[in-house]
Formats: sequence, structure tokens, C-alpha cells
Amino acid sequence: MDNFHDNGTEVKRLKEEMAELQLRLEQMNEKLEKSESYKSHFLSLVTNEIINPFTSILGLSKGIAQLKDDEMEKARKWANIIYSETFFLDFQLNNIFMAARLEAGEAAANPVKVDVLPLINNVIADFGMDIAKKELKVMVEDNQADKLTHFVSDPAILEIVVANLLSNAIKASDTKGKIIVTAEVEEAILHISVQDFGVGIDAEKEHELFDRFKKLDETINSINTGSGIGLAVVQGVLDLLHGTLELESEPGKGSLFKVSVPEAIRTECGFATDDGELFFDMDDDSESF
Repeated sequence: MDNFHDNGTEVKRLKEEMAELQLRLEQMNEKLEKSESYKSHFLSLVTNEIINPFTSILGLSKGIAQLKDDEMEKARKWANIIYSETFFLDFQLNNIFMAARLEAGEAAANPVKVDVLPLINNVIADFGMDIAKKELKVMVEDNQADKLTHFVSDPAILEIVVANLLSNAIKASDTKGKIIVTAEVEEAILHISVQDFGVGIDAEKEHELFDRFKKLDETINSINTGSGIGLAVVQGVLDLLHGTLELESEPGKGSLFKVSVPEAIRTECGFATDDGELFFDMDDDSESF
């Protein structure tokens, strides 16, 4: 009888192990399928967002080289297109490389003192051609400006965040529309918001926003519309800063993206947010600010 009981227990244990193994195999298979899907999407991304603009740049450059001396106006027009395509390529490549570092777990925050308003204005200036093309008015509003001059965070990450949110706002805005960028610090938390008054986002599509390869509007016709990778990158880099991203949107009335980032606090072994989580350990006592 004891042998029968022992055999029954052994059979039950084996069944449980088999079930666990089956589950692990299914999970592994799912990961492999996702990996293949990501590879396929990435190749499509490279083709649409990198190779096509690069081909356009080569063609336009060759055309300018063959222009006659009295065709300066045409050269200037083509040069502007080349600049627009090149800026877009640089922007997209930075997103792609950051996404790759995030995926590999190699991205890290490097907090220093940041003058927030000049950072925001520099990003806006970088998108000056796109803003002018749609005749947009971009307004920067700030509260407690003195607190924005020495906020401790990673400026490169903040630039990525603002650039992607501004890029999306430009694309979503109607010609001669308005974009409002606000910045303020409250209780050691930096709040940056970017608001447009354009197409808006349907509530049922909001969950697709952070799919790194998803475009919510496939009908937009532009020489450089973007791939949808931007918001996924924003969410990823905000995680490095223990920050959050909120969205308020209504179709036909526009969207408001609000970023909240806690200030990095100096500790004996590195920098931490106000909840005590370390960004990284420092090997020496050198000052970063």
C-alpha cells in the first residue's frame, strides 16, 4: 500500500514537472515568435525610415551638383529638403540606438545640473524648419523659473523626451496651429508638458501608443512622418529617471503629454531619487556638478 502511495506521489510530481516544462516551452516559443516579429518590423523600419530618406538625399545632392550657375533658387530649395531629411534621419537613428540600448539593458542615467529652459528652447530651435513649414506657433510657459536653472537630472534623456513629444505635436498639429510647452518644478519634481490642438487620439487606440513599431495614423503623407518608435523610447528613458508619462487627449481637440521626473539626489555612492533608489554607483568621489 505504501508503494502504491509513493508511486502515486511520484506520478503527481512528474505531471507537475511536465506541466511546468510545457509552460516554459510555450513561453520560450512566444518569445521566439516576438523576436522574429521584431526583426521583421525592424527591417521594415530601416527601409522606410532610413534607406528611403537616404536615397532621397543622394538623389537631391547629385541634382544640386549638376545644376547650372543660374539655378541657385532651385539649389536652395533642394538643400532645405536635404537638411530636413538629414535632421529626420539623425533624430530617428538616435531613437533607434537608444531603443537598442534600452533593450540590451545598457542605457544608464548620468545626472548633472540642468538649465531646463535653454534645453527646451534648443530642442524647439532644432525643429525650426518643421515648425516653419506648418506655420506653427510654439509657446514656452514656465513657473518658478529660478528652480529650472539647477535641476539635477540627465540632460541627454530630457532632450530625447522633449524632442519626441515636440515632434509628435508638430505632426499632429494643423497648419497655423499652436503648441504649448510648459515647465515647472514642484517639490523636487520636474513637470514638462507638451500640448497640441490637432487631430487628437481615440481612446481605444491609446494602448497602441507605446508600441515601438506602430503608427496610429497610417494615412499621413509626408516626406518624414516617423515610425511610432518615439513614445516607446520616451517611456523607456523615463524609467531610467523613475519618471512618468501621462496623456490627455480628445479626437479633434488635440493631446496633452505630461512628463514628471523626480530630481536626482546626491548620496555617498551615487545619485538617487527621493525614494532612495540609486541610478548608479560611483567609483570615485569626483563631482558631476
